[in-house]
Amino acid sequence: MEFTSEPVNKALFDLADPDSAYVFGFLQALYMCMLEGRTRLLELGLPVGRKSAIIAPPAEPFSHSDYLRGIIDADGSVGFTARGWPFISLVTASPAIAAFTCAEILRVTGIVRTTRPNARDRVMNIIIARDPAVEFARWLYGDACIAMERKREAALAVAGWERPAGMRARSSHRRWTPDEDVIVLRMSVKDAARALGRTKQSVNTRRWRLNTQPPDC
Repeated sequence: MEFTSEPVNKALFDLADPDSAYVFGFLQALYMCMLEGRTRLLELGLPVGRKSAIIAPPAEPFSHSDYLRGIIDADGSVGFTARGWPFISLVTASPAIAAFTCAEILRVTGIVRTTRPNARDRVMNIIIARDPAVEFARWLYGDACIAMERKREAALAVAGWERPAGMRARSSHRRWTPDEDVIVLRMSVKDAARALGRTKQSVNTRRWRLNTQPPDC
């Protein structure tokens, strides 16, 4: 049995279509999960290399919220912590999927998340909680055309969370401006972060998005 990274067959997947984008993301996440089950793969005589590292979002235009919802449905978590805080999380071994997820979190919520792998097994654990999780849940599941019912119910509960009285509100979302985008593209990450008063991770994620997504994002 051989797995390849052939281009998406447009006869099967029109990724601009929400349903197709969701299914493609869902199948990608299942494939990553299967590749991480190394012991079971050995038993079955299947490849066991960390090929999940090469899995990436499609290069062609696609429905971002539906695609990422497919990934979250297959391999993410949505719900509430023991303290009652809403959260959304994703663990992935794919740097490209991690970068894409962090870029979408930044665009939708203004929160910067790192794509740095952990020291134990070199996977990336991305999590957002409280107000950013509420915003992201609404974006992912608010108008969902297709979703796992269990995840949809959890996401809608997260989307309906309200900050308890007395809990300090988070700072307001700082939007990127066209002038800042010029600096991000022309300067080094370090210099741009210093000039804009932003973190290097934020600048790096914004640069990735400007180079890979439409300019009006």
